[in-house]
Amino acid sequence: MSYFVKKIEWEYGEAHGDCFYPNNQADFQAQLQALELRARQKNYPFYVELEFEDDSYIGFIIGHDLSCFYFGIFIADDRHAVHCRTQFDSHYDPQIAHPELMIEYSFKADHGEKYMPELLPHEQVVQAINQYIETQRLPAYILFTKRSIIDRYIEQ
Repeated sequence: MSYFVKKIEWEYGEAHGDCFYPNNQADFQAQLQALELRARQKNYPFYVELEFEDDSYIGFIIGHDLSCFYFGIFIADDRHAVHCRTQFDSHYDPQIAHPELMIEYSFKADHGEKYMPELLPHEQVVQAINQYIETQRLPAYILFTKRSIIDRYIEQ
């Protein structure tokens, strides 16, 4: 049986060698820790995407105390077409103080910014990822807006 995490992609993407295919949880954790250490040592937060065996994905920022949390699935209208990715939702908490503050990050040689309501403490993001790997459900503190995603993927 294959490991639930199919692929980790970061920084410049698979075309530039910034990709890893873990075989088990130990491989996955080691690669994630190495990326986190590199980002923190260089003070250079960057975006990472995890692709899973059920065709879902999670995107998040490493190298910073805060991180975004994107969640989506791969879909295609035609069963014979190459899968196209549709992002369904991302964490957003309207109760956050100072919503105008933001953090900066990099992904595939591009610059990005995320506002505070889109962010969670990095530890919570890692916990949510580990829970998703084990149960295919996300903790209730991940706040999505789309009912279909909440009903299917959020732990009640």
